[in-house]
Amino acid sequence: MCEKFGDKLEVLCFPCNQFGFQEWLGGQEIIDCMTHVRPGKGFQPKFTMLEKTAVNGKDGHAVFKALMAALPFRNTSVSWEAENAFGTQGSEYFKKINYSPFSIADVIWNFEHFLIKPDGTPFKRYHSLESYDDIPKDIESILA
Repeated sequence: MCEKFGDKLEVLCFPCNQFGFQEWLGGQEIIDCMTHVRPGKGFQPKFTMLEKTAVNGKDGHAVFKALMAALPFRNTSVSWEAENAFGTQGSEYFKKINYSPFSIADVIWNFEHFLIKPDGTPFKRYHSLESYDDIPKDIESILA
């Protein structure tokens, strides 16, 4: 998407360790890991990588508090069963996160996306298990 939309789109990446303790690296280590390990093969991100950030709970970053207040529910076609298969709901979910208090509007797993209009208005929230196919169409609609 960074290549497709060029300077019309700014993608911000907020690494977070609140989900299954999966992001234990920080700063340049994250970029180095992406370049050499996953996905590897010299990958260089075209997005802006920010510092590791808490997104949920009492220490949640103000950006995410505002986004979740504006878009408290995901526009999702992902079924409850699919979410449970990934351990992102139900009692097992609470064993994999390290924040409190909990809210129904919380980001529930890595790679959840928020699309924000050029004027700064939150537009749409995308569940982390959904296909990304609609995101380019939605970007085009807000840029038109």
